[in-house]
Amino acid sequence: EGEGEILHTLRGHEAEVLSCCFSPVEDILFTASADKTLKKWDVDKGRKIWSLKGHTESIFSCCYSPFGKEIASSSGDQTIRLWNARNGRKISTLKGHTGSVFSVCFSSDGQKLVSSSGDKTIRIWDWYKRQILFTFEGHSAVVWSSVFNFLDDKVVSASMDGTLKVWRKDETGTCIKVRTLRGHEHAAYHACFTRDGRYIVSGSADRTLRVWDAQTGVEIGMFDDIHDTVWHCASYDHKVVTCTGDVLKLWDLDTLDGVEPNS
Repeated sequence: EGEGEILHTLRGHEAEVLSCCFSPVEDILFTASADKTLKKWDVDKGRKIWSLKGHTESIFSCCYSPFGKEIASSSGDQTIRLWNARNGRKISTLKGHTGSVFSVCFSSDGQKLVSSSGDKTIRIWDWYKRQILFTFEGHSAVVWSSVFNFLDDKVVSASMDGTLKVWRKDETGTCIKVRTLRGHEHAAYHACFTRDGRYIVSGSADRTLRVWDAQTGVEIGMFDDIHDTVWHCASYDHKVVTCTGDVLKLWDLDTLDGVEPNS
């Protein structure tokens, strides 16, 4: 196994760093923390640019819009906040969840947000109009994460109940659950679609990374050479990075039997 080179160590938060996201258009990083702040960093110089305050509880998640103009953050104060990524000005506050909001993610067109919460729901927002478009209900415990696929027509969620659920709108605009994916032996903390939409990957407290057929919901295989809880996973093409307690690992899905190589 190779080891990556540390370019900078960024110091400034006064509590755990719970999320981070890179700008899609420039060498800028945002971090979210239990100290209730967001911080903006110059990646090349390894220095803090400024801090954002507004949330009244830990900030669990932050996400850049696809065009790099806005930042969304979600918090234990049950709100989502939108910020201007350039000047730090607050754009809006979205209220509707009745529990901590553990994740927030933009759609690929930048027009919608999806959020997941301790209230066991997933919500789709028109963030510009500050409206809840849809609410998905079905998990029996905290929902840790939810993300769109790259066509923005489906959402996958991961929950403390150990399941993943895939959701979409039907022809009438009603939100429906497409299927429930079962296989993890403990809480599922994160799931995402591969860019081609063919697979879902998920990480769990059972110390596995599992790969699922996104169309059928069948589990194709798993990577179990992991010695800690998988808190987060992110996919680019058929490469997946996992975040455990103190280790990042990169996995190649094409090494699993049953996965069709990415063309």
